[in-house]
Parts: sequence; structure tokens; C-alpha cells
Amino acid sequence: MLSSQVDEEVSKGSSNRLAQLDMLEQLKICRADKADDVKVLKENARKLDEQYGRCLQEAEQEEHKWSSKTESQESYKNSLEKGMYEDIEKAKEELKAAERELQLIMQETSETNKKVVNNLSRILEVIITHIDIVEKHFEKRYEKVEEDYKEFVKEPLLAAMTELVKKYHELVESCEDQDDAEIPISHSN
Repeated sequence: MLSSQVDEEVSKGSSNRLAQLDMLEQLKICRADKADDVKVLKENARKLDEQYGRCLQEAEQEEHKWSSKTESQESYKNSLEKGMYEDIEKAKEELKAAERELQLIMQETSETNKKVVNNLSRILEVIITHIDIVEKHFEKRYEKVEEDYKEFVKEPLLAAMTELVKKYHELVESCEDQDDAEIPISHSN
């Protein structure tokens, strides 16, 4: 009886030992599968990080490109404004000089020179009219340049930036879709 109990205990111990060895083997297999899964996930994370870096770099390049274009347009606008203001100032100075000259001539002339003064006065009026026309023309050009600049800054840049953000979102979504398709899903028992 004691011997059968001992045999039974030995048999149970052997069964437990075999079950534990089997469980240990299953744990080793599961651990190896999980280690492989971790490697795959790390590789996928590295790829995603690289894609994100490329997307970010492309976005920065686009932003720099638009910034350069805006600066170029701003510089062009400033150059036009400066030239226009210089021309207006020159025209005003010429007008003032002509007025001073007219006053001197009028003070120094006699009766016989009044006809000449009248002729010069008419010429000066034509010059003044011409200068006014030129000044109005420059003012209209300035307003047109200002409108073009505001329209350029508001619409195309805003549209371009909106398009850039849209493309960036599409790129990120396509990166996510590609990554979802590339990540293998492993099932372990």
C-alpha cells in the first residue's frame, strides 16, 4: 500500500514535471514570438519616424519657398513705392522751382514783358496740369500696386498655405495607411 502510494506520488510528480516542462517550452516559444513582434514594431516605428522626418523637411522647404516669394514681392513693392515717391517729390520740387521762377520774372518785368509773362504763365499751367496728371497717374499706379500686393498676399499665399496644409495632411494619412498595411499582426496561442 505504501509502495502504491509512493508510485502514485512519483507518477503525479512526473506528470507535474512534464506539464511544467511543457509549459516552460510554450513560454519560451511565446517569448520568442513576442521578441520578434517587438523587433517588427521597432522597425516599423523607425520607418514611421523617418517618414515623419521627410514630411517635416518637405513642409519646411515649402514654407521657406513661400517665405522667399513673399519677401521678393515685398521688396519689389517697396522698390516701386520708393521710385514713385522720388518721382512725385522731384515733380513737386520742379513745380516749386517753376513757381519761384515765375514770381521772379513777374517782379522784374515791365509792361512790355507782361506778354512774355502771360505766355510763361500759360506754359506753367500746362506744366502744372501735366504734373498733376503725372502725379495722379503715379497715385493710380501706387494704388494698383498696393491692391495687387494685398491681393497677392491675401489670396494666393492663403490659398497656397491652405493647399500646403491639405497636402501635408494627405501625406500624413497616406503614410499612416502605408504603415497600417505594413505592420504584420501575429496571433499566438
